[in-house]
Amino acid sequence: NRFNIPFMCVLMQGIIMLTYLFVIYGEQVTFQQLSAFGTTMTYVLSIAGLYATLRKRGSSIILPIMGFINCAILITASLYAMIKTHNPRPLYIFIAIVIFGITMYQMSGKKNK
Repeated sequence: NRFNIPFMCVLMQGIIMLTYLFVIYGEQVTFQQLSAFGTTMTYVLSIAGLYATLRKRGSSIILPIMGFINCAILITASLYAMIKTHNPRPLYIFIAIVIFGITMYQMSGKKNK
């Protein structure tokens, strides 16, 4: 497209991945834990969207409830793995990324008003 958005997304993804490598010193376990935790949190957001949509329509919400239970199990397993390996770094990295994203969102909202 005319704004080169796909190129910029790939470039940012590369920068994020290089940052991960520098922060975690190339440790494979840390990267795996961070990836699993981030994916699970993304799944939580998707399930929350499904829950809101089905609730608004008045449809059965059993599927999103089961999804939330599944997410709770996966998040618990991820946190347990971080505790057992004495490696809270993935959690710190994830929290930093979320805070950065929230900050970006807040800044973009003020610009558009």
